[in-house]
Amino acid sequence: MIDMPEAFTSTTRKAAKEHKCCECGDTINKGDQYQYSSGIWDGEPRSFKQCLNCSMIMNAAAQNAEYADEGPGFRGLRIWFEEHQCRGFTGQEWLRGMAEQIGVEAEMLNRLLRV
Repeated sequence: MIDMPEAFTSTTRKAAKEHKCCECGDTINKGDQYQYSSGIWDGEPRSFKQCLNCSMIMNAAAQNAEYADEGPGFRGLRIWFEEHQCRGFTGQEWLRGMAEQIGVEAEMLNRLLRV
């Protein structure tokens, strides 16, 4: 379950310098577009930078959650997917099934999870 922000905004930006994606850890190079999200959680301002791949996956996963607070939280996208694994359904088979379930390409999801 994720904490919902008191205030929130998200926009696509063009990087003026290098950043690191808060989900996959890949470098967002100068000139790349990325998703910048900021808000107030528990009275504290926070901000997050995601590569567009991770942003698209997070949005798809959030839309797939039954309730808003059951979707992935920032810096927790990988963990959210790990919580949806089961013993008999792992690896590429699981990756393809999960990608289909949330409506993204398996290659996109593999860039995040590196299965």
